[in-house]
Amino acid sequence: MSTNKSYHELGINTPEPESAEVLKATRRNSILLIILILIALIIAITGIVYVSTHKDRPHHVPHPHDPFAPSDGSNVADVKRNVIAYYESSKFSEHVFSLVSQWSQHFESVKASNGADALPNAVVFDIDETLLNNYPETKRADFAYDAAGWNKWVLEAKAPVIPGTQSFYNELRTRGIKVIMITGRHEAEREATEKNLATFELTHDELILRSPEEDKLTAAVYKAQRRQALSEKYNIVGCIGDQVSDCVGGYTGYIMKLPNYMYFIE
Repeated sequence: MSTNKSYHELGINTPEPESAEVLKATRRNSILLIILILIALIIAITGIVYVSTHKDRPHHVPHPHDPFAPSDGSNVADVKRNVIAYYESSKFSEHVFSLVSQWSQHFESVKASNGADALPNAVVFDIDETLLNNYPETKRADFAYDAAGWNKWVLEAKAPVIPGTQSFYNELRTRGIKVIMITGRHEAEREATEKNLATFELTHDELILRSPEEDKLTAAVYKAQRRQALSEKYNIVGCIGDQVSDCVGGYTGYIMKLPNYMYFIE
């Protein structure tokens, strides 16, 4: 009589069957791999088609009047080239003078004060990119913020003046209007700032720099608080700056915004 014996009892080794979970995981991984390969092929084919159909297309560069204008084909390198073209040609100067011409018309009837017992009229000026031009340092830093380089630049006190706003400043001084300067520079930089301004005979009735306690404030809050305090002594009839944050929060009078295609401050 014969008896049934298992493979194991007969000495025959057989592999253990894979579990259902392992089989499912293997199948899933295979499907994902196929999908990734297909995506890579689609991207590669799309790139080849684009290059072949655009190889004769001229390189697009936005017009330097507006370096950040939306344009098909522009990129960071294009923008940098056009910012350089804007500042190093006559475009920037022409732009500022055209704005100053409008502002001068507004201030034609503004006097030193509105009466014998009235507070003196005053215009608030920002300094950097408003009176002083830091384009040379910004370009050196490749339009990035280099804290060490910036601090060195400020202490050297060699920033050139912006002719258009210098002309507007002189006009206000001739009318007897007070000039208040509020800058984001720090109190420790006062001496260098005074020296740089004095190079172009840019005097002031008030020069406000950030105190250590104000370091954590945004530019908008810091400047608005300072203007509010100064409104006890002056009738602020105008505010000029290159950033929106230079003249928000009240106590500004007529707001004058200069172009700045180099950086943005809140």
